[in-house]
Amino acid sequence: MSEENENSRKRTFDEVDDEQQVLPPHLQGQQGNEDPTINNDSIQQPPHQDQDQGQGQYQQYQPQQQQYQNSTSWSSKRTRFQLPPNLFRLVELTKDICKLGEYPPGLAGDIDYVSHPIAMEFQKETLDDEFKNSILDYIHSMIIEQPHKMPIMSGLVQVCNAKAGKFGAFVLEYFLFKAQGILDGLKQETKKEDLDGDAKMDEEGGEKKTDSDEVASEECGAFTRLKLIIRFIATLIPIIEDVDSVISIFEQFLNIAIKLQEKNEFRSPLGELLYYESLVSVPYILASVSSSKKTKSQEDESSEGASENNLTSEIKSKCEKLIETAKAFTIKKTPFPTELFAHFKSSNPSLLPYKPKNVINLILPAVEKVIKDEDLSIFLDVNTLISSYIDAALARATEVAASAENDNDDQKEEQETKPKITTKHALTQLSFPDQSVFEKWEKLNTPASGNVDSLWAYPRFALEIFNSSTNDFNTVPEYDSYASLLLRDVIQDLVQNIEFNRVTVSRQLLVLHFFFNEKMFAKPNSSVDKLTIVNDLASGVDLISDLENNNDIPEDMKRPMIRSARHIQREFDEGYRSTWKMEEIVADGILNLLFSLPSTSIPNMYYETLLADTCGRDWAIMRKTENSNEKVTFAKVLGGAIRFFYKNVKYLDFELRGKFADWMLLQLSNFNFDWAWNDWSEDLKVLQGSIYHPTIYLIKNVISKEIRVSTPATIKSTLPAEFQRFIRLSLKNKHEVAAYDAQFFGEKLSESVAQANFELEEKVEDVGLDAGNAEIYHLVDQYIFNNQDHEFHDLCHLIYTNIQEGDSMQEFNNLVADLKNKIEETDADHKLVANFDRYLVSLVAQSICIIGSRSLSVIEGGALELCGGKLRKVLGLKPDENEEEETGELDNNQFEPLDEGGIALRQSWLIEGVLRLWNNEPRIGYLILEKMKNKGFLKPYQLLESLFQNNENLIAVTECYATELLNRLINDSVNNAANGVEGAEEDKAKLLQTFNECVIRNINLFVEKVEIDFSFENIDKFTEAETIDQDDEIRWGLRNLLDLLRIYLRNHLSVLDVTGLKKLVEEEASEKSNVKGYLNELIESVQKLN
Repeated sequence: MSEENENSRKRTFDEVDDEQQVLPPHLQGQQGNEDPTINNDSIQQPPHQDQDQGQGQYQQYQPQQQQYQNSTSWSSKRTRFQLPPNLFRLVELTKDICKLGEYPPGLAGDIDYVSHPIAMEFQKETLDDEFKNSILDYIHSMIIEQPHKMPIMSGLVQVCNAKAGKFGAFVLEYFLFKAQGILDGLKQETKKEDLDGDAKMDEEGGEKKTDSDEVASEECGAFTRLKLIIRFIATLIPIIEDVDSVISIFEQFLNIAIKLQEKNEFRSPLGELLYYESLVSVPYILASVSSSKKTKSQEDESSEGASENNLTSEIKSKCEKLIETAKAFTIKKTPFPTELFAHFKSSNPSLLPYKPKNVINLILPAVEKVIKDEDLSIFLDVNTLISSYIDAALARATEVAASAENDNDDQKEEQETKPKITTKHALTQLSFPDQSVFEKWEKLNTPASGNVDSLWAYPRFALEIFNSSTNDFNTVPEYDSYASLLLRDVIQDLVQNIEFNRVTVSRQLLVLHFFFNEKMFAKPNSSVDKLTIVNDLASGVDLISDLENNNDIPEDMKRPMIRSARHIQREFDEGYRSTWKMEEIVADGILNLLFSLPSTSIPNMYYETLLADTCGRDWAIMRKTENSNEKVTFAKVLGGAIRFFYKNVKYLDFELRGKFADWMLLQLSNFNFDWAWNDWSEDLKVLQGSIYHPTIYLIKNVISKEIRVSTPATIKSTLPAEFQRFIRLSLKNKHEVAAYDAQFFGEKLSESVAQANFELEEKVEDVGLDAGNAEIYHLVDQYIFNNQDHEFHDLCHLIYTNIQEGDSMQEFNNLVADLKNKIEETDADHKLVANFDRYLVSLVAQSICIIGSRSLSVIEGGALELCGGKLRKVLGLKPDENEEEETGELDNNQFEPLDEGGIALRQSWLIEGVLRLWNNEPRIGYLILEKMKNKGFLKPYQLLESLFQNNENLIAVTECYATELLNRLINDSVNNAANGVEGAEEDKAKLLQTFNECVIRNINLFVEKVEIDFSFENIDKFTEAETIDQDDEIRWGLRNLLDLLRIYLRNHLSVLDVTGLKKLVEEEASEKSNVKGYLNELIESVQKLN
């Protein structure tokens, strides 16, 4: 085996031995997604690898348990229990099946090696049903969960079929059974097992048994499963008697898609899904019979009048007929603007990083071109790899059959006739349900739709991250090419279908190029400089000669350059002439899923951690590869993606900006928060003073998120000086804080405390590494009620102690009375407290926050439970039924009953008091308020209203935590109302009404400050400017607010009060600049989503 093959083997397998020792810290000691191969012994090579590649005698496959237990590799393992020999054999065999293709140089021999024990079992007269069902189930799982391995699984089936003919028949029968089970399950909408075909045939092959209770949304979906099964059947055409039986299945799915589309005035989501997934699988039909080498069976067919070329031409003709059928599918418009689901938006398309492409428009031209040109170069040529093994198996079978006939004296006349070995099987047709059944699933927006099928509920746009290269060559396939569409489809299915095992997904993504034509891609982790040389070589440049004849380069520099050029030339001569980087293709595919609109079908964290894991795993592999350059690993690809989004963040969908900030945070946190911030320093100078510009939004929120998962001191050390202003997370500046405090403590004390706290915020390095949030943000220093210079601090401290110790309500009442009397006495001399009731609410609210400052769980389960009764008294709320209320009336009761207006006013003071205490980290303040809302101290609408309170700094559009809270408030209210929680329906109605009022009020406030053209053509014309003035700053605030309204209409249309919003626009919206016309047009366009 060559040194290159050895290195290839090392890169794909050997890392499992000691990977844990070289993985970066964030991947070490993982919990919940453990990799079962980490720290295992070296993987043993199959026997064929000691023989000449592709040839050699069979070696008996005997992974007997006792033999293995006697080996040194067994003794080094920790044995939990001993498997029965037959089960142990199955486990080892399935491991080998799973690893097929991960060592490309030995793939052909590996397939033959694995096929032998399978064929031996299926040659037996009495077939072991457990073995049969286990193997079939496992192949099925591989097809669904790791669809990139489909061609190799097909090759394995074909080789097994050549050795044991009935194996192919069983496979076809099994997969048709699975497909039929899914089609039948479409008639029932409730259970996942009816949709995924996850059933087992009994011994007679008829009864269906299921054993899964998973919800439907946790799997890819019925139609994606059907696509993968039918695609796999298409790869098995070499063992199918009648090709038309396969073509017929494709035709039926295309016809169903056409009928679904014809029936509707507008786009049919299921129609588009079936149309796209059928077409993207058509080239598999042609690839199944195309190879650079004919098998013996094909040569036999040639002698009977049908050459391989004729067979390929026949299949090509049938594929072209499928394409003609597909042309009857009419791509229809949506009743709503499709731009709602585009990643980048602008009234001036020339400003966008690329022209948005709806993927449904791309598939037919791409497939038509591939079939016309017979350009199947993207596919792994499995047929050529397995041809010699199939021929050898058929030859042996023929000899055995001939020998058996020669021993039969009664059939001497047939001795000269060559026995016919059956290797092809009939394919029965599927029974499709009525068209009305498919119409029932048409919208793909139910929980049973699955995490891939549901992606088609709305128009899908291609996210083109690596398209705007400054190089003269492409590093990814053209986005409208079949190669690009196929790779995205495969990556999508791999990532979505095996989301329960992120480690395996990460591993498979790093070796994805092995399962296609490897020479269609550049070598792993090739630098741009190397790809430039490859591109030059393809253009005919003789690089080595140019270097040798260049006298301007010093000799000590020239020698390593020539050595590197010869290495690249050698790879080029071996066929590695592509500049496509699989790392970029993989990153592109995952980010397409992460940034899908209107939402992801799997939590965002899965995609973010998958990208981080893949970075770490690639880094570990590169560290063990000789002459590797760690600067060109997968991490650099993601760095390029981050820069792409940053460059175009002005036009990125408002919701996606938040997703981008979350992903960037997780990515940087896995690299010790190291980032080239200096590259963006000039932008800060241009945008000095802005709070609404998307660039500032991104930088500010990424840094604030970094602080929340680390410490201010740690993050400050990673930032250049000009970025360190974002370390301060305060909601109000020191003057606003002092103004608020002055109504309770007087101007002198308030200003001195504000100044002292401002200086403390600057000294983040003085905070200990093990400090909690209360220490980091100097919570006690913010609690001025306990300040020694506060005139009433003694009584305030007694009230705090009463609350903390859970003393009686009567004692609390008496302390409140004493405090009130003392304040009134003082006010006779000098007015200090502007409003006693407001003072008391703030005192109690902040005291509870101090008591529960250790954590949110202490607030929720401790402080609010202990102090809830007293807080309700102060707010004027009725006692909670779960609280133990003291019997009897309070003497000298200080808490008079309040009407709804009085209660609401005090609740607003509660919000002010909590946010004042947590001003240095307002996100925690809002989380505490959310806990208070859950306990009934606040109404959801009051919390929402606070997000829109300050038009000078509208945190609803400047802070990620505010947008996240807004989402939770709406979702919780909707869910509570749906679950019949008492009072939830009224709370929901009030919340949605408040949202409408807040948005319209702030739009009016912005419009009063600046002139703006309220037309869809010009409303964001100002975004073209590179600089920003005060008017543009206000326009950015308005544009962000309009974007917020748009995404909430898009995401929550079914629950938002659209009628109320329209009425509010007519009654309250500004008369200036066509505001009403714009808003009505916006609402009506999005309303058509329903």
